[in-house]
Amino acid sequence: MMLLLVPSMLSAQTLQRVKQPLAVDKVYFSKIPKSVPYRVPNILKKVPPIPDELTSQSRLVAVNKIRQYIALKAIPSVPPAHVILRPEAPKSGKSYYAIHEGGNFPDPCLWPVYTPSIAEGIPFSWTRQFGYLYFFFNTIPGKTYMVDFSVSYSADNKEPLAELSGVYIGTITPQNGHIIIGFTANKSESSLYLTNRSSKGGMFFFRCELTQVN
Repeated sequence: MMLLLVPSMLSAQTLQRVKQPLAVDKVYFSKIPKSVPYRVPNILKKVPPIPDELTSQSRLVAVNKIRQYIALKAIPSVPPAHVILRPEAPKSGKSYYAIHEGGNFPDPCLWPVYTPSIAEGIPFSWTRQFGYLYFFFNTIPGKTYMVDFSVSYSADNKEPLAELSGVYIGTITPQNGHIIIGFTANKSESSLYLTNRSSKGGMFFFRCELTQVN
């Protein structure tokens, strides 16, 4: 009987500890809340226009160039993106991205006032100089992928530069607001760091597409 009772008693004690509520001693309340003005970071006063999305033909050309690197024939139609990451949806399945030394601005009430170029209501992420965005992709080992980053730089930035590390390593100058790279996954987890290496101002991120090309 004792052998049966001891486990039961331990189980009951464990459940009791788990269900015990946490104590909150202090609650703060303001009878007359003061209005606090929004402090606009200087970087937001120079938000550039949103890059146009790639046309189907441009995506097909890029996909076939990547297929050429792995000795495959060109395909006639554009494969769909497997993963799309945006500031309002930074996670897709097991894939996601995170911001280091920057911010996310999803409030449409502020954009027409400070950033008329994106008044349509498209949020963005941004990073400071040498800040970065970290991308984690759920991939299939042996498969090749195309990544399309949609980015812009401050209007007064004459030398927009981005550095990539992870499954692709190199310093890149965006073309018409896009950074397109290809890689072959060697495991089910593939990572990319997109670092702002520009000489002045911030890098603004709007969209990332991951497309399997084989």
